Amino acid sequence: MKILGLLRHAKSDWDDTNQRDFDRGLNARGRQGAAVVGQHIRDHGIKWDRVIASPAVRVKLTLEGALPEATPIYDQRLYLASFDTIVEAIEAHAGSGDDEARAILISGHNPGLQDVLLELVAPGKENDLFREAVVKFPTAAYAVLECEIAHWSELKRYCAKLVHFARPRDLDPALAGREVLGLRAAGGHQAGARGRPHAGDQGEDPGPERGADLRHRRRVEAGAVRPDAVQHRGRVTMMASSAEAR
Repeated sequence: MKILGLLRHAKSDWDDTNQRDFDRGLNARGRQGAAVVGQHIRDHGIKWDRVIASPAVRVKLTLEGALPEATPIYDQRLYLASFDTIVEAIEAHAGSGDDEARAILISGHNPGLQDVLLELVAPGKENDLFREAVVKFPTAAYAVLECEIAHWSELKRYCAKLVHFARPRDLDPALAGREVLGLRAAGGHQAGARGRPHAGDQGEDPGPERGADLRHRRRVEAGAVRPDAVQHRGRVTMMASSAEAR
């Protein structure tokens, strides 16, 4: 079995509207979120053999704030990467033989990281964690998948189960705003109150049509949204006619 971790960058800074997307840093909430989730990752206890990350400034600052002891491998391919590209980067850096990593942590962007969940988690292995993560994989979210493979070259659709999912707002009430949220976990991890999904951040590449269709289909199949829900840049809303009929 292999362990795959996913860490989305923390909340980014939009103060300078002329700044390139690649160069955006973190705002104050993002820096706090990175520190909080980093402590949680250490407490969670998995030893990451590789940390592979997008070289975008907001990802680098997230890792510096969350896991300053790590030595990330920055791969340009992971900047706004799709599922297929993320898999390519994993295989490229996983190693082989005695050097092959058991646990790999990927740090990057949506929608690619969320698509990893949608592609790897089998419909028969969906759980409450999955149903929350498919509605929204927010900034600084941290997820852990157990992949039923012997080698990273075998990573393919429906080979994994989501066993851990945490968000900064679950870990620090100061990051929860007006919402009452809690840490959700499975497989013996600590569990808490269920949180509500919130709207996505601006600026992320919404991904190809294939990705949007996949996200909507898996949300419906998991019972996370109704079939007539509308997806737009990370937001899940209901059509007005459907809402009126409720």
